[in-house]
Amino acid sequence: MAYDLPILRQLLRAEDLPAEGAGFDRTDFLVMDDAGRVCGCGGIEGYGDVGLLRSLVVAPDQRGRGFGLALARRLVSWAVEHGLRELYLLTETAAPFFERKVGFDVVSRDEAPPEIRTSDEFARQCPASAVLMRQRLDHRSRLAKARTRA
Repeated sequence: MAYDLPILRQLLRAEDLPAEGAGFDRTDFLVMDDAGRVCGCGGIEGYGDVGLLRSLVVAPDQRGRGFGLALARRLVSWAVEHGLRELYLLTETAAPFFERKVGFDVVSRDEAPPEIRTSDEFARQCPASAVLMRQRLDHRSRLAKARTRA
């Protein structure tokens, strides 16, 4: 199904997430729909063997149905399948969700690898107040552990 990019950008902007540079034209962008209606989206920007999970959002009227968790888990699985060693994300509001449900840890922004530091999201789009989180993907048991806490 082809998605209307303005609808995806509108969904991101409505939640104060950066819509520019969100990688809509990349194959690593996932859109979730329910009966043809866009309910959420998210993507991974790859930088060698590390990735940046970004633009994960669920439409407000679709929350509470498990779409966010399903998207996050699918994106982590994609990263594992594509050989990424670590996955990072920046958030101002969702750290507890990513920590408890998806298996990410809060880390100092100083711990970001150079590839992530030079990403547009890290360097320009997300404020310094955004929390940096990391999941080391060579430990698949972390994802399994997070699933049991869901």
